[in-house]
Parts: sequence; C-alpha cells; structure tokens
Amino acid sequence: MKEKTKILGVSIDKVRLDRLLNQTQIYLNHEAFRMIYFTSMKTILQAEEDEKFKTFLEQCDYVISADRTLEEQVYEDKNSQKERMLLAQCYLERLLVRMNKNRASLYMIGTDQEELDHLMNNLKQSYSSISCFGSCIEEETKEDAIDFIINDINAAAPDVMFVLMKGILAMEFIEENRTRMNVKLCLCIGEAEDEVLQEIGFETEIPSWVKKLKLESLYYRFFHGIKLRHTLLKRVFQHKMKEQEEQKDRESKDEYNKNI
Repeated sequence: MKEKTKILGVSIDKVRLDRLLNQTQIYLNHEAFRMIYFTSMKTILQAEEDEKFKTFLEQCDYVISADRTLEEQVYEDKNSQKERMLLAQCYLERLLVRMNKNRASLYMIGTDQEELDHLMNNLKQSYSSISCFGSCIEEETKEDAIDFIINDINAAAPDVMFVLMKGILAMEFIEENRTRMNVKLCLCIGEAEDEVLQEIGFETEIPSWVKKLKLESLYYRFFHGIKLRHTLLKRVFQHKMKEQEEQKDRESKDEYNKNI
C-alpha cells in the first residue's frame, strides 16, 4: 500500500525514487494510460478551492512533490539543502536516461510554440536517441485542431507524454482526451519548479535576443516579479499549513477532553 501525506486536503505520495522508477518501468511495459502529476504549492492551493481538480489529482497514479517548500512538508525535512536535487528532478533525470538508452519516444504538449521548440531542441541535443514530437495548444485552439493533435499523438504512439500545461488546463485536456490517446505514461509537469524543468532543457537565464536588444534591465525586473509572486505564494501556503496544524491540535485536545 502506498504511503501518502495529506497537505491541505490533497494526498501526495511519499515514495522512494527507486520504487517510483520501478513502477514507471511496469507502466511502460503495458498499454494502459497511466498518469503522474508533478505538484507544487500553487497546485495544492488551487485544489483546496476546486473539488473537481482535487478529485482529478486523486485519480492520478502518483502525485509527487516538485517544489522544494512542498517537499519539505511531505518528507518532513526541515533542513533541506538548497543544493540537493528534488525527488521530481532526480526522477525526471533518471527517466530520460532510461528512455534514451531504450530509444523510447516522447510527445510534448505545451501552450507556447517558441518555448516548446526550444525544449524539444535541447532534449534532442542531450538525449539524441529519444524520438521527440510535440504540439502546441493555445486558448483559441478549435476542436478540429485538438482532433488533429490527438491523431498526431496516436500516429507517434509515444511511450511518454509531457504535459506542460498548468492546473485546470492540464486537467481539462486529459479528462476530455485520455481515452482517445495511445500513450503509456503521461507526466503533468507544468507546475514543477524551474530547477525540476531544467532537466528537460528549460532555462531561466537571459535569452540571447534579450541581450541583443539590450533589454536586460527590463528582463530582470520581470523575473524579479516572478520571484516576488513565488514568495507571496509561499507565505499564503505556509499560513494555510499553520492553520491546518492549529486545527489538528484543537481536534486532538477536544478528543482528549472527551475521553477524560
């Protein structure tokens, strides 16, 4: 039986890397659609407010932490080293190495064509034996375009699919199309921390076009805003966690008083 940790009502798997990799190999040896969700503070806070999204997470084969603050809560590691790789990061690295060795196929679904092309190019450079395909889904993507993408996925028949969409968007795409897709393993990784996504070639350093246009100061200001939002999100998350602990303490005291 899998060990889970409940964070604000959302169950997250407390799993060892070797067990997760072994289970992944079992999934890849069969034809059934399996799903692993890389979760973050934002995912948890969203699921707390959206019962449908929470149910979707519960139906995943694994929900693993892909955020350092969240991982500290799941594994009760209050002395986490910043340099230490996260479970999701180690898993993604080892998975890609195995896929490269086995000449496996990968399909990526994103919402930004330029970013998708960049990630695919980086993956091909690092893992040349992986057959890599991809499609972009934008907000205005029509139903017939979705059908075309599903047909493209099925023609590729990938071993693994990376869904780069976030939260509700990822849920809606998978719920509407999972029975139509010839995919063995789906990884929802859109809300993982940047350090996890670096394993697939995601970069946060200044792009060359920004340097050419001498827009470094504007770029730094933009990413400073991202870090600020992450800090605010962390404060909200930690406040919610504190409220949860206080509620547990009150319930324990009430139960104790009843038994006296």
